[in-house]
Amino acid sequence: MSSWLNKIPGVRPAYRRACNVHYRYVRWLANRDKSETNIDKSHYGSGMLIVTIAFNEERFIRKQIQNIKRYVKDSDYLHVIVDNSSNHKKRELIKDICEEETVAYVAVPAYLHKLIFTGVFGTSSSHGAALNWMIKHVIEPLRPKRFTLLDHDMFPFRDVNLTEALGQDDFYGTLRMRDAGWYLWPGYSIYLTEPFLKSSPDFMPMHIDKVYLDTGGTNYIRFFSKYDLTKSRFTTDKLYRVQNTPGLSDYNSIFHVDCICRIDKVWVHIINGSNYTKTKEKDLMIDNFLPTIP
Repeated sequence: MSSWLNKIPGVRPAYRRACNVHYRYVRWLANRDKSETNIDKSHYGSGMLIVTIAFNEERFIRKQIQNIKRYVKDSDYLHVIVDNSSNHKKRELIKDICEEETVAYVAVPAYLHKLIFTGVFGTSSSHGAALNWMIKHVIEPLRPKRFTLLDHDMFPFRDVNLTEALGQDDFYGTLRMRDAGWYLWPGYSIYLTEPFLKSSPDFMPMHIDKVYLDTGGTNYIRFFSKYDLTKSRFTTDKLYRVQNTPGLSDYNSIFHVDCICRIDKVWVHIINGSNYTKTKEKDLMIDNFLPTIP
């Protein structure tokens, strides 16, 4: 928002109200959609369902599928790619990869993403709407006992058992802590299905007072606020700067362009894998780093 707008009384509260109205509208559309999904679950019981939200990066999807096949050790799991890509050609490529790798593919209706006004409401709204649609059309019909949510730029590089990672808890994953509340990052989070669905989950971002809670933030009110933060378990994360782009001085730019994150010494996350900042240096980092993941 332009700096002169910040000086006008009421603009920021009005903007927050507009965002929350927009989020509610997109949430309503995601819940209203009657699209059907046909997922072959002939070799799957009701154990662990792994859901990846894809977005325009077919390289990530192929690598992630292959690494999940190699490293995920749950005895009964099903991997589903839920495609929220904004580019039609990318959707075709991702669908073809899923067919080659015999992994279930489901496409989010394209109109959900088209309702997102990038630069005003941000891509978090698109991601949240896709997750809400996925809950209605994948989780609720399949009713797995547990499910895991992954971003497309998350890759296991060591053996992992997701059922064991969740253990006896209702949830486990990467913590997002804000002044107004806390929630799990949808890029890596595991849930016991029934308690989570009973809360009527909502992955849309929201504003509480002056604090912005991004994708999954509404679940603080719906779900996480009922739990004791101090008694909950979360991942252990470590940030690495894998390249040094000249001219980057502020933390946010370095974080999005040069960094990756290792999670529980098992997963690697290519931060800003979608490169929504559209920097050549980020593309270079991805080209150089992706082939090094085992």
